[in-house]
Formats: sequence, structure tokens, C-alpha cells
Amino acid sequence: MPAPTPPHIHVFAWALACICTVACRPGLDDATATLAVPRSLPPFAALPQPAATLQRSQELTAEAREALRSGQETQALQGLTLALTTCPADPDARLELARFFATRGRSSVALELFKPVRAALASCGACQDLLQRAAEDPAFFHLRKTDEGAALFAGLPKHPLPWKKWATDAAAALQAGDPARLLPFIHSEFPYDLLRSCPACKNPAAQQVQRRTLTGPLAAGKIAQRFDTAHPEARGVPLDLAGEPTCTAGCCDWQASAPPAEKRVQLQRLCFWPVTPGRAALTAIALRYGPTDE
Repeated sequence: MPAPTPPHIHVFAWALACICTVACRPGLDDATATLAVPRSLPPFAALPQPAATLQRSQELTAEAREALRSGQETQALQGLTLALTTCPADPDARLELARFFATRGRSSVALELFKPVRAALASCGACQDLLQRAAEDPAFFHLRKTDEGAALFAGLPKHPLPWKKWATDAAAALQAGDPARLLPFIHSEFPYDLLRSCPACKNPAAQQVQRRTLTGPLAAGKIAQRFDTAHPEARGVPLDLAGEPTCTAGCCDWQASAPPAEKRVQLQRLCFWPVTPGRAALTAIALRYGPTDE
């Protein structure tokens, strides 16, 4: 029978474990990092105000990504900072800026960019999506290993936002020609783009994608009523859905194997902004029309 371990050995082992927990955990920043810590960072917002700033921010973010691919880091950093300043609610701009700093040894800056997102998590759908993406992003591996990073990502919802359910419900409302069922997806401050094309139409202009930016429930109701085939007086056109949609963050697509038939319409895409974890606002409706007599 082995001799019992002296009590002081247990105490020593416990103390050593505590010391290692504190002393061995990684710091936020790499001691060899040369990228300067900015004096200030762009603000945070849960919703784009006004919504048009989001498009400009997305353009700037795309330009910054291209600059990064070309090795122009200074230009990329300036572009990402400007993008997030233009629209503090743009999750992609925030994620890209945080990734820029985290991959250059400045996880402390990434943490500061994520802190207000975490604070708004309960009521901000875009915040949930952003942190869930960051939690799986290899760029933030070091951040996740720190105490601060572990706290940042702790307790995130396990399931992603219900993009497919939103798309399926909104598509069903459109297909039924029911404005009342579509209205929950309309946000009073969010414009949405109606994109329509008719590849088989004789008019060359109709063959190209035509974009109209609309706002409010009245316009959305009129869109839905176009597909009301239950009431003859509505003169609705049938709206076809090609099976189940394929969804990525923000948009869901219906891939039709054939062009729309005469006097019918195909739903191609629906895009959303996640206002809260349980509610989304439509930002785009893409339709493909079959030829008509008009």
C-alpha cells in the first residue's frame, strides 16, 4: 500500500496550479507586434442610420479587402476604419477591422471592437451573427485563449440566426399574396430593393435587372398583392418557388432549373437585416418574370 501523500504536497500542487493559471495565460497582445494601437476606434450602432450608409460601408470594405490582397496594408487599414466610421452598424466592416488587428498581434484592439457588440447581444440580431462568426474565425484563435476573449465569447447562442425560416416565411407570404404576413419583415427605417428582370421579354430593357429602392409597409403590401391569385379582382400573377432555399449570412436563394413560364414569376432571392435575434427586416427581393402580353 503506497504511503499517503503529505498534506503540504497537495497544498504546493494547488498553489502551483493557481500560479500557472495566472502567469501562463496568454496576454492579449504580442510583445513583438509593431502595429500601433489606435488612440480611438469607430463608434458602435445596432442599426444603420441612415440605412444608405450601409451600402457605402460595404463598398469601402470591399475596396479594403482588395487592398489587402495587393499587400497595401496601410491603405486597407484606412479603408476599413473609414468603412466602420461611415456605418458603425456594419458587421462585416467591424469583423474585418478586428481581424486586421488580431492577425497582427493586437488582439486588444479586436477586443475593444467587439465589446459593444457583446453588450448589445440580447437585443441585436446582427451582433449575435457577428460574434458567432468571430467565435469560429481562426483569426481570433489567440483572443479566444485569453481570459478576456473567453469571457467575450462565453454563453453565445448555440444556433445561428434563423435565416432559412425568415426566408421561408417571407416567401410564403409573397406567394400567398398576403400583405399582412409580409409586414413583419418590413422595418419602417429600412429601405429594401426590388430587383426584377424578364430574360425572355422582347423589350431589351426588361431583360436587364431593374432595381427600385422602396420603403415602408405600403409599397411592400403592393408587392405582395401582385401575387394574389386567390381573388380574381386582384389579377395576381402566380409566384413560383424552386424548392428549398439555400441560405448564407444575410440572403437566401432559390435555384430554378428552368426559366419562368409565361405569365408567371420566380422568386430568386430574399435578403435580410437581423434587427433582433428573432426578427429580420427585408433588404432585397429579387424576382424573375416570365414573358407577358404587356
